[in-house]
Order: sequence, then structure tokens, then C-alpha cells
Amino acid sequence: MRYRVKELAARKGVTLKQIAEETGISYSALKAMASRKKSYNATARVIEILCKYFGVTPNELLVIEDHDEPPESWKELKR
Repeated sequence: MRYRVKELAARKGVTLKQIAEETGISYSALKAMASRKKSYNATARVIEILCKYFGVTPNELLVIEDHDEPPESWKELKR
């Protein structure tokens, strides 16, 4: 899963630092969400705040990639 934070920030004309200042979400969390290299698990509250800030739905903020696999711990639950 990835977050469209970079794309939505560009569309709104703001930087990650501005988003951090205006929403109270830490810059490091926003940077991790914007990076495709790191996996970041945002809380429902962070997702809600960002959706309101950008005026989007969670489906527009989050992108679930076809290759996303459930965590190993979930696979064990199925057994």
C-alpha cells in the first residue's frame, strides 16, 4: 500500500512541512508516507486528518498495489 501524499500535496501547492504545520502530523511521518521505499502504517486518525485536509476520500489517498501481500502473521491465522 502506498499513500498519495506527494501527489496530493503537489496538486494543492503545499510542501510536506506545511502539511505538518497545518495538520499536526509529524514531518517524519509524512515523509515516510510519501516515500515509496518505506512502509508506513498510518492510523485511522492520520488518514482521516489527511483526507479532510486534501478534501479526498480514503480511496483517493491510499493506493493498494496488486503485489501487496498480507503480513506473515495473518497467513498463520488462516491455518
